Amino acid sequence: MFSVGDTSRSFIKDQEQLHVVGSENGYTGSGSFSIRGYVRDVRNGEPVVGASLQVEGNNINTVTDRFGFFTLMLPRDTSILNVQNIGMDDVQLKLLVYGNGTLNVNMQPRIMTLKNVMVSAQK
Repeated sequence: MFSVGDTSRSFIKDQEQLHVVGSENGYTGSGSFSIRGYVRDVRNGEPVVGASLQVEGNNINTVTDRFGFFTLMLPRDTSILNVQNIGMDDVQLKLLVYGNGTLNVNMQPRIMTLKNVMVSAQK
């Protein structure tokens, strides 16, 4: 799940959701652009601290701060962004970056059921 800010939008193309960041009519050169946003728990809006954001196929990555905030520098291109955190379902977003923008990500808690629990103690 995700939401986008004023400079971002999304649409479905060929059965795949594409998240567009920046303006197509903006800067046309090459270089990197700042993508900023928050990672939050979809249930309560609380920040997800320490979430890992990694772009597939290169060495671009970051971790959210104590407010769930992140900043990534991405090239003008299509990228796959993977967002992971312990106890949460992984999120994968396909981004098309045209310029600087905002991208907020909501993560769903991962519910795990335990079949057996063993407790042991020594005196």
